[in-house]
Amino acid sequence: MSRLDAPAPEGIPAAARETLDAGGAQFGFVPNMLKTLASNPAVLDVVTSLQTSLSRVLDARTRHTIALAVSD
Repeated sequence: MSRLDAPAPEGIPAAARETLDAGGAQFGFVPNMLKTLASNPAVLDVVTSLQTSLSRVLDARTRHTIALAVSD
């Protein structure tokens, strides 16, 4: 059971739409984590900035392992 719900598409603030569109273009779909964070555009921007920074520091295998652990 989820403790947080992703907002409906019409409930996503305009400030978060651009970031979600970029995530959708990168992954081919918008991950539920990003949809859920979209309810607060500031938090969404912080998380995506952190992910971008980590992509420069960590190799793809380590990032994938972290993503799997977090998604569980």
